[in-house]
Amino acid sequence: MYYYFCHFCENRGNFRACGCTHGELLGCEGRPACRECESAHRSIGTFVKELLATDIAERSNSARASRLRVLLKAFATVRNNVRRPIFVSDELRACDPFSGNASNFAWHIVNAIQSLPLNQEFAKALDTEFKALRLQRAMESFSCAIKESIERDEQNRRGAFLQREMRQIRNQLDELIPPRRRAAR
Repeated sequence: MYYYFCHFCENRGNFRACGCTHGELLGCEGRPACRECESAHRSIGTFVKELLATDIAERSNSARASRLRVLLKAFATVRNNVRRPIFVSDELRACDPFSGNASNFAWHIVNAIQSLPLNQEFAKALDTEFKALRLQRAMESFSCAIKESIERDEQNRRGAFLQREMRQIRNQLDELIPPRRRAAR
């Protein structure tokens, strides 16, 4: 069956029901969707599935907490286009990445996602924020690698300095007590 508008971006045309593989999760099953929105659903759905599959957060930079921040930032980007922004904000606020109640976490995430505009704009905002997170992680890894390298160089310099000092002490000792006399003692 064909529809004359996209339910998600309101483009006009002949559209079929959404054929993305995340219909149950996103609530788009059976709704008319253009190709762009269907593609957006695939990327949004993949992100949400990965978010829900993460382990309970133990640190603020864990995968679950970081991905939740990405979702919050993407929501902030498209907030003006959300029909029920207060509801979405409350649902996202109720998501505690440190809570052991995984079903409660998933419930609030799915409620929030189904109330967001599941279109290209939101998918792009989500992708942009996720890329920023990956860039931040890469920068942190690079920074740690540089710090470790500097520490190794420092230790090598200290080791070389100590070796020079030991040679100088040995040379001074050789001047004071010849090596033959030292061996005889």
